[in-house]
Amino acid sequence: MQRKDWIMVITCLGAMALGLLFPDQTSFFAPLAKGCMMVILYLNFLDILPYEVVGAVGRRKGEVLCFLGVKMLLLPALAYGLFSFFWPKYALSALLLGGISCGVAGPVFAGMFSANAAYATALIFLTSMIVPLTLPLLVQFFSGLSLDLSLWQMMGILAEVVLAPFFLAALSRRFFPRVVAPCRKVRYSAIIVLFSILNMGIFSAYGHEVAEHPGTLLTTVGVDTILALLFFFLPLFLFRKSYDGAINASIGCGIINNAIAVVFAASQFGATEAITAALYSIPYFICLIPLGMVTRRIYGATP
Repeated sequence: MQRKDWIMVITCLGAMALGLLFPDQTSFFAPLAKGCMMVILYLNFLDILPYEVVGAVGRRKGEVLCFLGVKMLLLPALAYGLFSFFWPKYALSALLLGGISCGVAGPVFAGMFSANAAYATALIFLTSMIVPLTLPLLVQFFSGLSLDLSLWQMMGILAEVVLAPFFLAALSRRFFPRVVAPCRKVRYSAIIVLFSILNMGIFSAYGHEVAEHPGTLLTTVGVDTILALLFFFLPLFLFRKSYDGAINASIGCGIINNAIAVVFAASQFGATEAITAALYSIPYFICLIPLGMVTRRIYGATP
């Protein structure tokens, strides 16, 4: 991680704190969260060509299959087993977060670590298509509960939040090249501002809950930190053969679509699962710091 990456992580954590501490003042940003994420992805996708996404999967079929097995089956089962034994109250939360699809911010952070952002984008598409099949089965098998996770709903979210910016970036490169160069120049500053707005908006929804039950924040962030360490560093070890494979596996499993997990947890389970999914964003930003340190120690200077 470079100095600018530290600035991004620290700024995002500060924005989360502002959302929790001043929910009324920052709730203004809540409706802007989805739009901010789409603009962030658009800026990131300006350097990713469609054929690169397809080619990234085609060249690494075996690695992709191994990743999907780890991400969609092994990690959620392991997380559920650990928490069932040590902290049963959070076992279902661990299963949901472990088994949800890769987060749409993955390509942004893959680029931060000089990894293949096209491959990270492909992992989002693949896990989003698989999760409506795998996660309900895991929830049913381990907890006996039912989870209604619609494939069409996931496809709709994927199309709106990821595919729209992806194809808009492709159209910009093809038909509006004069727009692309200025966007690239302001990309870093714009992404920091957009991430800050996004995080303040999201976390403002939980400010009052945390103020009324401060112990909930500490306990839940503690649980989420354990999960984040597992999700980031076990895949890093399992895919350690290559730098790009290790980073993309770590980010693909650690940077998750916890916003979707919040929606389904709130509507089909309970407050514990919903707030655990929401507050996972805190440790996943923090874990980017030790991830950079560990990968630098293992692989030396970033390739």
